[in-house]
Amino acid sequence: MICPTCKNAGRSPASNACQNCGSAASFKLCPICSRGLDQCEICRAAMIGPAAGVYFVRLFDSDNGKKIHLNVADELQITLSEAPAATPYSWSVASYTKSVLAYTQSNGVADPNNPQLNIRTFIFCPRQPGQGEVKLQRGTQEWQCTVIVK
Repeated sequence: MICPTCKNAGRSPASNACQNCGSAASFKLCPICSRGLDQCEICRAAMIGPAAGVYFVRLFDSDNGKKIHLNVADELQITLSEAPAATPYSWSVASYTKSVLAYTQSNGVADPNNPQLNIRTFIFCPRQPGQGEVKLQRGTQEWQCTVIVK
């Protein structure tokens, strides 16, 4: 989240690590910590978080191939395990239905349960009602889900 002051100032990225979690970030906070702390990514000013009634739907490695239902105000978070950052095998967005979903960000951090792995979270927000797909890829491996937005 970026506050109106910083948005209007058109500030450019000035950091490469989140001050809160240490993961990759363009500003002082990564977008995930910004939402969690209700602070601007750039200046850390207090902000109002997501509106009451907004749900965060979380999917993981084991949810490959699932069909999920979202409301337009919901947020989809897909968290997948991946090889350590030193390898070229990171998850990336292969495709998604742009008319139904907006891809907002991805964030990779060390897996707290297994230091040999990283976890990467992809965040999508519905644009409008409809049906779409999200396909993620790591090397030749694919992960996908069908999203129905009400």
